[in-house]
This record gives sequence, structure tokens and C-alpha cells, in this order.
Amino acid sequence: MNVSSFIQLQLSVNLPEDYKDFLDNTGYLYFSNISQEIYGYKQGFDIEKLPCVIAATKNNKEDYSLNPREIVLSHSGYEDNIIILDTQTSHVFELSSDGHKKRLADSFSDWLSVMLVINEDNNKE
Repeated sequence: MNVSSFIQLQLSVNLPEDYKDFLDNTGYLYFSNISQEIYGYKQGFDIEKLPCVIAATKNNKEDYSLNPREIVLSHSGYEDNIIILDTQTSHVFELSSDGHKKRLADSFSDWLSVMLVINEDNNKE
């Protein structure tokens, strides 16, 4: 079983193709210039602990009132905000603990592209 299939089974969601590709080919990313993790799964990850996407989603489900189709991609670095992926629409949002939701991108790959640019820009400073 590939990684994306394992994650889909664990979280009972159908993942968008671009996030499935990320899981199967990259698994997890850490941007050192901006101290940002992109949760996923790699061999040896404990599914009960970060940076596993399963743990991130299950641990934040109640505090953020996530609906069953939303998974946690990252913590934003601001207060108690998280970055979530709506697996039905493929949209990426920043979600605050008080329920305020701000759309960041139309897809995981669009959001990841922005994160790559921000990380690279911070490397030049």
C-alpha cells in the first residue's frame, strides 16, 4: 500500500491528487528559512505524533471543529492558527482557534508553490 492510500484509510478522506503526489514522492517538508513544517508521512513516523498528518489532524479535530473532510497541513506560526486542506474542494485555508477561516490557495500545489517562494526569499535575507 502506498503512503497516500494509507493516509486516506487512516483519516477516512479522499485526498486531492496533488497532495497524494506530495505524500507518495516527498512525504514531508521542513522549510528551515521560515521554520515551517508541511505535515505528511514518511517511513518511521509515529502516527500519533507530529509531523505526521494523521496526528496533526486527529489532535486538532476538536479544538478547531474540523469537519470530516478537512486535514491539517501545518501550523501557521501565528498564535493558534493552523493550515488546513479541504479534501473535497482542494482549497487550502488558514484556520484560527476561534473559527475564522481565510482561504490561502485554490489547491495544495498552489499553496506549496507560495511556501517555496517565501522560504527561498527568506534565504536571501
